[in-house]
Amino acid sequence: MAIEDAKFIRENVKAHNKWFEECIPMIASENLMSPLAKEMLISDFADRYAEGLPGKRYYQGNIYVDKVE
Repeated sequence: MAIEDAKFIRENVKAHNKWFEECIPMIASENLMSPLAKEMLISDFADRYAEGLPGKRYYQGNIYVDKVE
């Protein structure tokens, strides 16, 4: 994607977000995620492989996944 295209898309997304802030969405599928839900979704935590059971994972680095699960 060309930089100009990315800038064009970014500008329009920002314009849409500004417009949407002034709206009251009455369609359930247009409800927004809470800031907390967004934070969880964009974190590395959402992309972890956590196969297996807590304490007996097939992959390392799941200490905090085990705590949450």
